Amino acid sequence: MLRKLTNTTLYRVQPLLLTVFGIAATQYLFFLLLPLQLKAAGHKTDSIGLVMSFYAFGAIVAGVFGAKVIAKVGHIRSFSLMSAIVVTLSAMHSFYDNLILTGVLRAVAGFTLITNFITLESWLNAITDKSNRGKIFSIYQICVSIGGMSAPFFLNSFDLTDPRLFAMVGVFLSISIIIMSLTRLPMPTISDKTDPMSIKDMWRASQSGTVACFAAGLITSVAVTLITIYTKDRDLTGLPLSLVLSSLVIGGLIAQYPVGWFADRFDKRTVTSAIMIIGTISNLLIIYDHFHPFPLFTLAMIFLVAGGSAAAIFPLSVTQVFDNIDPSDAVRATSTLQITVGTAAFLSPILCGILMEHYGSITLFYYTAMIHVLLMVFLMGRRIFAKDAAQESTVPYQVTTDQITLCRTGLDPRVEYRISDVGDPTIKLLLEALAQEPHDPTILMKSALDGSHLHPTDIAVHLVLALPKHSDALIGILVSLYPELRMEITQSLYEIIILRKHRINALVQEGLCEGATQEEREQVHDMIQDALRQVEEEEQAAAA
Repeated sequence: MLRKLTNTTLYRVQPLLLTVFGIAATQYLFFLLLPLQLKAAGHKTDSIGLVMSFYAFGAIVAGVFGAKVIAKVGHIRSFSLMSAIVVTLSAMHSFYDNLILTGVLRAVAGFTLITNFITLESWLNAITDKSNRGKIFSIYQICVSIGGMSAPFFLNSFDLTDPRLFAMVGVFLSISIIIMSLTRLPMPTISDKTDPMSIKDMWRASQSGTVACFAAGLITSVAVTLITIYTKDRDLTGLPLSLVLSSLVIGGLIAQYPVGWFADRFDKRTVTSAIMIIGTISNLLIIYDHFHPFPLFTLAMIFLVAGGSAAAIFPLSVTQVFDNIDPSDAVRATSTLQITVGTAAFLSPILCGILMEHYGSITLFYYTAMIHVLLMVFLMGRRIFAKDAAQESTVPYQVTTDQITLCRTGLDPRVEYRISDVGDPTIKLLLEALAQEPHDPTILMKSALDGSHLHPTDIAVHLVLALPKHSDALIGILVSLYPELRMEITQSLYEIIILRKHRINALVQEGLCEGATQEEREQVHDMIQDALRQVEEEEQAAAA
């Protein structure tokens, strides 16, 4: 069943996964191309590191204001706007290599591209849950890696001064806009608060996730902005250059799915720590290669492992944070995560660029190895000495001796209902869509039931608990679609009825009687009254 649910979720989110390919290809092409062009123009490594870090400055601004843009114009329009701006920036880069102008353009690119990532990641996180978030997000990262993997081969196919390299940016983004514009996936509910979640709140939700996010920014920023400086000093050009750089990205691609699989089944801090050990070893081997060169194939394999360990940090940090927040805060939390990773990504190339200028390009891997070790020590310390507090119940614990038979959903309506707690991704997606009050909810409900394993009785209780004010209309649609199951649907609402919420019961009964014959109306009425009478008799017996 788990495989079936996952496949259903993947089918629904595939437009988002395809869209991220174009964004990733654009981002990686910029990161690889600009440092080489600036180096060829005679600029120093520390200056290049400073200029490239302005991308992270734009990312920080996106973390603060990106959610406001999304809330104001919506996910799809925001994505299209930001992508159009990046196409304009790429054209300007093809004409100028001035450091100041490049820095300004990098800041704008950071804002636009990261706002696009906020759009996509918040959308994905809002329609997944703890049971599949690690796996879905790992597949998302695979799409990022595939897009990034294509970038080095464009460098090998064209001269660095060829303006067609920047034209490829427009091609990738145009394809992404087309896919995003055609998606029928309902947009997630956005919190009324569009300000980023405070660092304090995110720290309270997951200290491990917050620190891992910062470490991800420190490592990945220098890996993508300064790696070409190292390869130039290592005399890697042409096909060897493409092979090593693509191995770095392919490593991230290969690692994502198994990492997501382990993260969904084991403690995420332990999984991250194990990956940090692997990453440390691979970085030390690259340092060893500086003194005793390996064959090209061996070096490529080492970069493959190093890329996998580096790429796994950010999605693991994201899933740790999102496991402890409400999906309605997805955009706000994603913004704060981008601020965190952006702050690290702004500082890291500056610091590492200075070290590389004074001590050589191999310092890059001493730097990243040290961050791997520090993150591993922190996470294992949290794992051993600081147990995360279990989430408290939304209502006080109640002792009861009543033998109440639960319906097929296994829900307890006495506990506050939240869509974020729904385990089935199909039901969760349906409820998110219905919460937006669509023009024709009948189509949504029929599509969800016909295209999945779900039975109408599986969703009846969810409809009432998630949207109680619309219980009459939603239950009415359900029984209109499946009139032969009217009595079964009535029986599935037993737990709701026995709570004796008169207004809700009246709405539920009205919905159950939609399109019913007089005989069916009487049967529904009798079933409801029998349920209430049974509960009253049990209470009287218990009191006696």
